[in-house]
Amino acid sequence: MLPTRIFVVSALAVLAEVIQCDVFDKYCGLGCNDEVHTVCLRRNQSCGPDPECGAEFRKVKFSEPEKKFILDIHNHLRNYVANGIERRGTGQPPASNINALTYNEELEFIAQCWVNRCRRELAHDKCRKTSTFPLVGQNLASVSTTSRNIDIVKEVRRMITGWYEEVTMFNSTDIKDIKPDGRVGHYLQLVWATTRMVGCAASTWTTVEGRTKWRHLMFACNYGPAGNILNTAVYEVGKPGAKCLGGKRHPMYRSLCVY
Repeated sequence: MLPTRIFVVSALAVLAEVIQCDVFDKYCGLGCNDEVHTVCLRRNQSCGPDPECGAEFRKVKFSEPEKKFILDIHNHLRNYVANGIERRGTGQPPASNINALTYNEELEFIAQCWVNRCRRELAHDKCRKTSTFPLVGQNLASVSTTSRNIDIVKEVRRMITGWYEEVTMFNSTDIKDIKPDGRVGHYLQLVWATTRMVGCAASTWTTVEGRTKWRHLMFACNYGPAGNILNTAVYEVGKPGAKCLGGKRHPMYRSLCVY
């Protein structure tokens, strides 16, 4: 029986390698003009941690309830804006066509591939497209602490709501025709009407500076299709949900459309 077991294990290993090659080949064929796709760029690490991540690197594997938690925060905030309740900034008018987001595992995979580099700077990758979404948006956030542990769920909530807080700097007169403004990009992507899907990822690692040990968390959400398109409307102003196709609205977030 022993030779048979060895053969089966070997066959499975070869199959896994072939499947992995197929995955990376797929993304290596999805370049963005002269830019290499993130997954292809990190092929040598199989999208895992870079060597400098160190022994305490941890890929944060979100559970299904945690993915729902991330999704619910997004949809709650989108619904809040769609209802016209947000009065900060210059007061945000109600929206007739904001989609409810659904969770997308492929967007998560590409985001995970990027955050596994263990870089503290908030630098966006150059190419994160999918076969479904030629343009994919991205929000990033990070935190560094000397505490022994990082409360991942608490920090994720804080980061997403932090993106949303940029609403205080957004002039609603620009809703119909977005102008370049780096202060509000996270907010705009979070509430962009035609975005339909989101996938998020996180990783943690440690560094030592002198006698101090730092713990770092990097969090990224990828959005399809992308928002933040210049000279385009964030959403259509009007009665909440009035322009949902076929009148389909989300059962919980009633001012959001189901596409």
